[in-house]
Amino acid sequence: MEPSTTLPFDILASIIDLFAGGDVGDIKSLQCLSQACKFMVPLCRKHLFSTIYLPGKWKSERFSDLLSKNPDIARYVRSLNYIFQKPISDHELHIFDVLKEGSSLQSIELQSEIVHWNDFPESIQSSLLFLIQLPTVTQLNIRSFKGFPATPLSRCSNLINLRLHGWLQIAPPQVNQVTSRSKIPTLISLSVGAKAYDCLSVLMNSAGRYSGGPIVDVSRLQRASFTVDSPGNMGLVIELIKVTTRLEFFSLALDKPAEVTGLGASLAINAYRTLKFLELSVDIVADDYDPLCGLTHELRLLSGNNIVEQFELLVVVRGGVSCRNESEDWSTFDSLLTESGVFPVLHRVLVNILWFSECQIMDDHDRWENLKEDKFPRLMESKALEFDLSAEGYECCGFDPVYVYARSNYK
Repeated sequence: MEPSTTLPFDILASIIDLFAGGDVGDIKSLQCLSQACKFMVPLCRKHLFSTIYLPGKWKSERFSDLLSKNPDIARYVRSLNYIFQKPISDHELHIFDVLKEGSSLQSIELQSEIVHWNDFPESIQSSLLFLIQLPTVTQLNIRSFKGFPATPLSRCSNLINLRLHGWLQIAPPQVNQVTSRSKIPTLISLSVGAKAYDCLSVLMNSAGRYSGGPIVDVSRLQRASFTVDSPGNMGLVIELIKVTTRLEFFSLALDKPAEVTGLGASLAINAYRTLKFLELSVDIVADDYDPLCGLTHELRLLSGNNIVEQFELLVVVRGGVSCRNESEDWSTFDSLLTESGVFPVLHRVLVNILWFSECQIMDDHDRWENLKEDKFPRLMESKALEFDLSAEGYECCGFDPVYVYARSNYK
């Protein structure tokens, strides 16, 4: 009988990496391969357990049982997404204890809409703080958490990507708490939801409210994304932008009408030297204000002194309201972006408009036709810029657009 041929270990590893590639790996194939022979188990586990999502009791209990039988699985976990529910159970402490001993976590997402931080057992509190302060953790996402303590975040020394979203409440430093000043997190990426600005204010130590100074350093941010629904939120965004020195990507979503006064001046302090990509999203919820909320005036403050390469605008018109199609915002936006020397290296502009009809309101279809390329004549004719204009209309409760419109000046 001819001897069986065994593929080299590195070839097997490459095959498994291919199955695990892409945004969604081929989990079923990896599971089958892991059962083929004992040599395949660690290769497959590397991918099968790299991301752990535990949204409820049932899954967390199963994962705890699995760790009891195979504690070495913890060393494969790189990303943990945990949603806490009442009551807090012993199996949750077991999961964190095993991860503390054997994991090299890089990304952690924590969410607790029901359980307040003070209601967690002290053992779980200390385990969670230990995990987020691991030197391997570079990304932290805190969502809808009540009373999460701010001071321990100052000891997440290698944290570079922070996301604050949902109904989030962060407890500010107490008088007797000491903020670690040796190496507070120097963020590269920051994302803040509309209900998390009180938390951001605490972390930045806005207005110098706390003697220990800021919890995080935002001066070296390269990517910043904000969702704003009030003037107070916008003021904090402007305060943050003023101190950034390396900002390359800036995204601003206006959930409700909010004047952007001061945005241009703040970008002109430091960010104009580094900013390459600008994104703006506007939710239209009434027709008694200009659709772009004064953005064009603010952008003109950067005139000639910027390196912006790409600008993207998303306009979302909610059902039952009118967008001011006749507003001068469209023509001034069109003129500004094509005016010679204003944005000297700008090469691409994208405008996307989404219309959502309300049930029993039928006049949306006519309004969809009133916001086309004739609102952007200079962009459509430009030879220096690539311009994409698209629009989609959705009827009430529909998932697929009933109206689709797209134009480009270079295709």
